[in-house]
Amino acid sequence: MLFIDFIIKLYKAKKNKISSAPILEITRGNPQKTIMDFDKDIGINPNDANLYHERAVAHFSLGNKKQAIKDFDKAIEINPKDANVYNNRGSGNLSMCNYQQAIKDFSNAIDINPNKLNKLGTLPVFPVVNPYF
Repeated sequence: MLFIDFIIKLYKAKKNKISSAPILEITRGNPQKTIMDFDKDIGINPNDANLYHERAVAHFSLGNKKQAIKDFDKAIEINPKDANVYNNRGSGNLSMCNYQQAIKDFSNAIDINPNKLNKLGTLPVFPVVNPYF
C-alpha cells in the first residue's frame, strides 16, 4: 500500500468518527486485534460496507473463511455495486471449493466493472490478501 493511500484511509476514518486502530493493526500484521477493532467500528457505523469488507479480509487472513464470507455478504448487502468485494468473495469461495458461487461472484464483479478486465478478458483473480500490504 502506498503511504498516501494509508493517509487517505486514516483521514476517512477520522472524518467518519471511527477508529483508525484497525488500519494500524493490520499494517502491523495483527489480524486478531484488527478484527476486534473492526467489531467496535462496525458497532459505531453498522452501515459502512468497507468496514465489513476489510474485516472479512482480516478474517480470511486468520483462516476464518466462513466468517469472512459472511462479512463479504454483509458488505454486498450494504453496497451491491462494489466489484472488489465480489472479486474477493469469489476468491474466498474458490479457496473453499465453492466453484459455482465463485463463478457467480467473478461474473458479478465483471458486470459491475468491466474496465478491470485484463488482456485475456477476465477479471484478475488473486487470493484474498491484506489490502494494506
